[in-house]
Amino acid sequence: MQTFSNMRRNRFSKEAIKTTLLLLAILAYGALSDILYWLPPLLGVAFILFCEFMDKGKVHYAVPLLVYLLFFEASKGFPFLSTIIFFFIVYFLIIPHIRYLVHSGKYLLPFYALFIYYSYFLFCYFLGSFMGIDVPEMSWILILFSVIEAIILVLII
Repeated sequence: MQTFSNMRRNRFSKEAIKTTLLLLAILAYGALSDILYWLPPLLGVAFILFCEFMDKGKVHYAVPLLVYLLFFEASKGFPFLSTIIFFFIVYFLIIPHIRYLVHSGKYLLPFYALFIYYSYFLFCYFLGSFMGIDVPEMSWILILFSVIEAIILVLII
């Protein structure tokens, strides 16, 4: 008979370690993308991960992404909380309609990346004109980044 037969692994500590490592990796990549100009900010990938975490009910995994988005906004000069508000609006209002119309959402991932970049800048333009603040313009490098992210997602699928 085993002495420790009723001992179990603590899943909470395992989840906390995963969340902490995810937060550190995301923040390290965010810092590197600010230093090295040619690294894409992975806004589309962050949205897809956000959708996956929200679909699976693992909201604690979405918290590091939200922290990354706050750093993204601060470093690029976007309005405070604009990406988080935009992600929630798109996730709860637009994505359910797209999933209803097109049942194979796996093949739409590259289009989500392109959609997030362009619609986020459109959202920031309207938000900036409504609030009377300056927001960064959509540049050719961000268009290139959106295409690179879409190609990465095509290769992953």
